[in-house]
Amino acid sequence: MGGLIEIASAILAESQQRVDVAAQNIANMETPGYKRTVAFAALLDMADSDTPDVLSVPTRTDFAQGGLTNTGSPLDLAISGAGFFALRQGDRTVWSRQGAFALDGSGHLVRSDGAVLEADTGGDLVLKAGAFVVAADGTVTQAGQEVGRIGLSEADNPGRLQPVSGGFSAPAGVTMNDVARPVIHQGMLEASNVSNGQEMAGIIEASRRAEVGQKLVQVYDELLGRVFSAFGGGG
Repeated sequence: MGGLIEIASAILAESQQRVDVAAQNIANMETPGYKRTVAFAALLDMADSDTPDVLSVPTRTDFAQGGLTNTGSPLDLAISGAGFFALRQGDRTVWSRQGAFALDGSGHLVRSDGAVLEADTGGDLVLKAGAFVVAADGTVTQAGQEVGRIGLSEADNPGRLQPVSGGFSAPAGVTMNDVARPVIHQGMLEASNVSNGQEMAGIIEASRRAEVGQKLVQVYDELLGRVFSAFGGGG
């Protein structure tokens, strides 16, 4: 009967992890450019699982395009199709599609978390005073003069990108390549690709699985009680 309680524990743990993933997605539903996390077990439905004692639920990132919203702000940038902005966050580069920027006193485009937008040359994009225009290919002009270019990069293996605060990091072994035909929209933001209805459905499904786990625990308790009663009566 020990196997029964192990199966129940695995179901309960897996259900809790699914709820945690859905809650994280819902919390970031209004974050521009956010990409939802999907419980990999939800895709496979654990149909071929022969190891109920494994409590960890693998996840992957859904990189599907989010909808574009016109904000009218020249500081907002949205990506259509493939690619990530390169952002300097402290001493590391973060790859992100979150394009809500502000202009600091030094001419840098910065996000609310302090991450600085980089140019395709690898250094920070630095603007002069005054209005600027970002073309679809990322070329930035001011007063008709090119002042820099925003490059977009994509991973040779997107599935290995690691989620970090504000985007993704590229671990060793992952190469970031320039997007051949980048498409950037100035004055727009990409919405997250999170669907509240989809996440709530996932939570409901996880709750039903948890109920199954709880019932298995109850069955285990009842069987254990019968065993004790049988041995006790025989004494």
